[in-house]
Amino acid sequence: MSDEVQALIVTRRPAKEMADGTLRVQFDVEPNDRKAFLSMFPDNGDPIAVARLDPESVRRHQNQVAFAEPPKKGDYGQFAKWLVQSGFFRRPDVWKYLGSDDLFLEWLKTQGCAHKDRNCSGDIVPAHVRRVAEGAGTAHKPAYCAIPLCDNHHQMQHQQGESALGGKEWFDRERIKAIEAWAMHQLKTLLGISSLSKLSPPHLELALRDSAINVNIPAEFF
Repeated sequence: MSDEVQALIVTRRPAKEMADGTLRVQFDVEPNDRKAFLSMFPDNGDPIAVARLDPESVRRHQNQVAFAEPPKKGDYGQFAKWLVQSGFFRRPDVWKYLGSDDLFLEWLKTQGCAHKDRNCSGDIVPAHVRRVAEGAGTAHKPAYCAIPLCDNHHQMQHQQGESALGGKEWFDRERIKAIEAWAMHQLKTLLGISSLSKLSPPHLELALRDSAINVNIPAEFF
């Protein structure tokens, strides 16, 4: 936000009545507005005007902040690395926020066969990885539990079992790789960025603000 900005949108938080009748009110400033706020109001006691905004004005402001010109390539490479290593893209609440199981299964059809060998043939299909711990049953396919396989390898899975393609550990490993890759793809699509190296902490916080997802981003990334 430029230094010429004369107003910021903040969020009202709990209020407390003081002994003299003064109403002391707390409010939150968005991460992207932090620098502008401190520049506009450097000292405690600075006068601040208060006005109520309609929801549409707030929504437009949030979109302008969240999808402003993306950071230059490489600026947030370490943040992207931390986000992946923290397990963010392996969280079921993140998957549900980013898209449905149906979207995940459709995306799998656009990927290459996970079992890359000379025997690949046929269309790519979502091959479900059934695990009791995920709620699998005879007639139930757990959500977000599938990998991309060509039709030939999918038939081998059903006819010969998982051992024919690498065993249980291989399927579990490929399942995590698939859902993690999809989650990254969905987040990039949501924010309109081509690479996670363009993702800043404030961008992520704003994208998740209406969700119940908590991410404890280290302060040094801001």
